[in-house]
Amino acid sequence: MFNKEENIKDEIILMTLSEIVPKDHFLKKVAEAIDFKFIYDLTEKYYSHTSGRNSLDPVVLFKLVFLKDFYGIKSMRETIKR
Repeated sequence: MFNKEENIKDEIILMTLSEIVPKDHFLKKVAEAIDFKFIYDLTEKYYSHTSGRNSLDPVVLFKLVFLKDFYGIKSMRETIKR
């Protein structure tokens, strides 16, 4: 039976980042080796639980700085773009 797929571009394909990133990627090894939860204990005193705006996750901020320095990116804005 002949079947011609013409609208394949309209299909939705669901993938996770873990499926896209190779298993031996350096950053996966870092994530497995380091438990970043210690950052919450170090930064908790700088955040208010009762007032102010919602904050960005301090672990995410730490990881952004790590990526910026590791890859030699000059600015945080460029790091976020990449």
